[in-house]
Amino acid sequence: MFTVKQIINNATSLYEVKAVNIARPGSEQWKQAFELADKLDIAVPDTIEWVFPTYKDEGMTQPIVEEQHLSVDRQGGKRDECIAIICSDLNCEAFPDLPTGGGIGYQFLYRGDQLYVTNSHGATIETVK
Repeated sequence: MFTVKQIINNATSLYEVKAVNIARPGSEQWKQAFELADKLDIAVPDTIEWVFPTYKDEGMTQPIVEEQHLSVDRQGGKRDECIAIICSDLNCEAFPDLPTGGGIGYQFLYRGDQLYVTNSHGATIETVK
């Protein structure tokens, strides 16, 4: 387990995760996150949650979950000030019918934001600021 401490817009969040994926400029995840933001017409994204369409059958005729998007714009920010993006599977408790890997969440970090990841011994193994 990893402990993540993030400070975004002067608000601190602490949470534990089994895995953490931090996209940086030039990575495939970075590209995918901003392509989705463009598709949703979000100039300066703060958070995007994307639930993939999921079907019961191989013919994809019996939907379990339709494609859904939830997004929040970053107020007062500029897209070119994004320094990293936290990419994570959506919380299955929030979407009980969603199979594992059935969605992705993006949290965009901008200049002034901070992120610290520590291992189970409390040692900082990753920093974004």
